[in-house]
Amino acid sequence: PIVDVIKAGQPKITYGRVTGERARQIIASHVVNDRVIGDWVISTTPASSQK
Repeated sequence: PIVDVIKAGQPKITYGRVTGERARQIIASHVVNDRVIGDWVISTTPASSQK
């Protein structure tokens, strides 16, 4: 499974191979603390490209 994290004014980050445990870590690290988990990122879309 994949998960997109989209925050206003920031690039869209797509995480791949997301398990339940990874989803919890993504929320705690990226969503709450703005720390991207680079090892799990499969795609980044610049904020200016998002509609």
